[in-house]
Amino acid sequence: MSGPDEFDKSLAVLCAGFNVPCTEDRRAAYGKAFRKLPPTGWERLVDYTLSESGPDKMPRVSELWQLRKEMRASAPPKDPVQQGLPWEGDQWDIASNHHLLAHIVRRVIAREVIGVAQTHCLVEAKKAWAADMRDLARSNNGEVPVELQRSIWRDQHRACGEGRSGGSAVSFDTAKKA
Repeated sequence: MSGPDEFDKSLAVLCAGFNVPCTEDRRAAYGKAFRKLPPTGWERLVDYTLSESGPDKMPRVSELWQLRKEMRASAPPKDPVQQGLPWEGDQWDIASNHHLLAHIVRRVIAREVIGVAQTHCLVEAKKAWAADMRDLARSNNGEVPVELQRSIWRDQHRACGEGRSGGSAVSFDTAKKA
């Protein structure tokens, strides 16, 4: 549980949100019930309780525990990196992500729209490029000349209508009119 001051402040906010007094008995009961909650857990629970998804009246302790279960069940899956799990990618995955991000940024700056099908194609081409780079690096003592990397990137993205000479890009202005 977070420190007594933080807990008391959050409980006071919770009580005020439901227009109920924040009595000593209430502080003692909620404090005892939630003392083992991680430091940010109590504040997240208060935020969730006061949100649009929360109850219409001040929840009892048992109802708050039920809300916590609902809150956890509706939470998006955690990012493996945030969970402390090792990321399983390598330098080629990182490079391919950077290349694709740069490509998308250039397209946005040019006010071009990338459609759903084309996005899927680009992601698959990015994955294929990373796999090709891994294979080439293994067979060339870890080295892949930059010009070869660029050439393979261009070839794989041409299949998605992404060549330097136009491609299948649609401008934002054209997309709005359609």
